[in-house]
Amino acid sequence: MTLSAVAYARVSTVAQTEGYSLHVQTAELARYCQHKGWTLQRLFVEPGSSAKTSQRPVFGEMLEYCRKHRDAIDVVLVHKIDRFMRDTYYHTQTRNLLAGYGIVLRSATEPISEDPSGKALEGMLSVFAQFDNDVRSGRTVSGMKAAVEAGRWCWKPPRGYVRGETASMDHDPDLAPVVRQLFDDCASGAFTLSALADRAKARGLDLHKQVLCRMLRNPLYIGVVRVDKWGIESTGDFTPLVHPETFWRAQAVLDKRGPGARKPRQLARAEFPLKGLVRCVHGVPLTASWAKKRYRYYQSQPRCPGCRVNVRAEALEESFVNLLNELQPAPELVRIFKEEVLNVWNQTQKHARDEQARLSWRLKAIQKKKDRLVEAHVHEQTIDAKTFREHMDRLREQEAIAKLERYDAELEDLDVGAVLAFAERTLCDLAGSWNRAEPPQKTRLQTLLFPSGVTWDGEGVKTQKTASVFSWIDPISDDASLLVTPTRFELVLPA
Repeated sequence: MTLSAVAYARVSTVAQTEGYSLHVQTAELARYCQHKGWTLQRLFVEPGSSAKTSQRPVFGEMLEYCRKHRDAIDVVLVHKIDRFMRDTYYHTQTRNLLAGYGIVLRSATEPISEDPSGKALEGMLSVFAQFDNDVRSGRTVSGMKAAVEAGRWCWKPPRGYVRGETASMDHDPDLAPVVRQLFDDCASGAFTLSALADRAKARGLDLHKQVLCRMLRNPLYIGVVRVDKWGIESTGDFTPLVHPETFWRAQAVLDKRGPGARKPRQLARAEFPLKGLVRCVHGVPLTASWAKKRYRYYQSQPRCPGCRVNVRAEALEESFVNLLNELQPAPELVRIFKEEVLNVWNQTQKHARDEQARLSWRLKAIQKKKDRLVEAHVHEQTIDAKTFREHMDRLREQEAIAKLERYDAELEDLDVGAVLAFAERTLCDLAGSWNRAEPPQKTRLQTLLFPSGVTWDGEGVKTQKTASVFSWIDPISDDASLLVTPTRFELVLPA
């Protein structure tokens, strides 16, 4: 008897869709069907999609097609198991769903089958596919980190740049002059963001003002490669598009009328822990150096016109510690804040457990329906075979979806109590925590407490924006009842 098959091909990126990989897969699938004497009813192609989950549109269409035409389909054929699923759990659930339709899974390049050895091989291939995916992801990130540290930009070039042949980026001959002029216009201080957006549009660069603001904040234009989530900052292997003086003048203008400025991140130095955090009144970060190899100084940068900052490091750091003491919240407020956060986390956990319980109950209800359906068809014979298959297919599909939802509802196991205890100790002793911290930890703490940096105004260290945690804690002090431990009885004296 000739078997009928549907084939599924997938590539991970759009580039592979346009290249050789997808063509090889489809050709191999057609050749395998011809060799086996199978009838290929339909070919499903998933362009540029990951196999880590089941959230793939064409994959869903393939499952729906199999359910509706289960009587006419015998085999789902893939090029390799890792083209089907790279997550072991999703692979097992989806394979069982197909088996419920009476459809088997086959690979055009791997000898899997329904006998014990074939099933064992399929299971191992699925595990190795997930393992390979995890290793590949780790290697990719490690390689990208190494490239970034070497000054290469590994992502899509920003406006004004194009991918380079030797360097990671080259100037775009069409847009580079436009971008450079926008920085000059912004640095002049004569235009608002809306006016800059209009001027950009007149030059052929149509940008919303929020997008334009992000572009003007991007340090790539002065040759600085910065990836905050990896804590890496390096000098780019490409030619800067904008002069640093123009860039920093533009930042000073944006600080006054745009969204909050982003401070340049510097590598932590034990001698100058506040370098990169403290700015002058014009918004340009202070530099730091030794005088006569004995005295530490923070100074304004030459590119900042009109600035003559030259302050002893001890005085500036003492002022910074005083600022930490001023910001330090009362221990009772921190305790209440910790309890509230822990309460929210417990509620989130409860919601996750409730959701899992709901889905478990749903799975039990589906199983009961399946049992009743079998009873009605096999024992009572009150429904015919066609009706039985249609209802059973729907129940199996609902069961598979519910299992996947329950899997996704699992909450990550975090020791939130320990994290909050550490946060409480830090917030209750900000200055002490900063003084005791090693240079890298000092940098992280400073970044957390002052996301937009601090300013030296000649008399002391000031700041206009602090970490969100302070704004969360401040409203607690508005309600005095929260600061008093409630009692069970109150003595009422006669008037």
